[in-house]
Amino acid sequence: MLKVCIVFAVVALFLTTLSESKKPVGCFNKDELMDHAEHFIMKYLHLSHGHMVQSLDDPNPRTALSCSNFILQTSSTEYHNRSVSPWRHRIDHDEERYPSKIAVAECLCEGCIINGKEDMSYNSVPVKRSQLVLKRVECPIKPHLYSFAVSTIKVPVACTCLRPISSQ
Repeated sequence: MLKVCIVFAVVALFLTTLSESKKPVGCFNKDELMDHAEHFIMKYLHLSHGHMVQSLDDPNPRTALSCSNFILQTSSTEYHNRSVSPWRHRIDHDEERYPSKIAVAECLCEGCIINGKEDMSYNSVPVKRSQLVLKRVECPIKPHLYSFAVSTIKVPVACTCLRPISSQ
């Protein structure tokens, strides 16, 4: 437990230092800002644009998945098709953020699929991961110009099945 606390403290310190010491310098119009954001991510965060952006733009939209029409596919290579806590992905779009599009998971069921039926004695809950993003901020001394600030957001990436919290 002590090791987990130490690791958490080191990661928190690193993220705090990163967000304070790696702020993009300068104010730009909206067109220039995207170029600077991509350059900043590659230089300071050592991530490529492709690594940050996950796209689900599908030219063949499928039937909307829901818990009631979900069929467990035990031979599928996709985790969301084999999970007892199935999920679908959607695009979260925020023009004030870079990347502006991020794939997020949404649980299909409140309960979990047990023996082919939704069992409400279990809970489907999202599994989240931290992701560094750049948030667009207005420059205080130059109206209509912008800069980015490093921010961390929690992104749902999957769902898992849990026992409900018990007071016992």
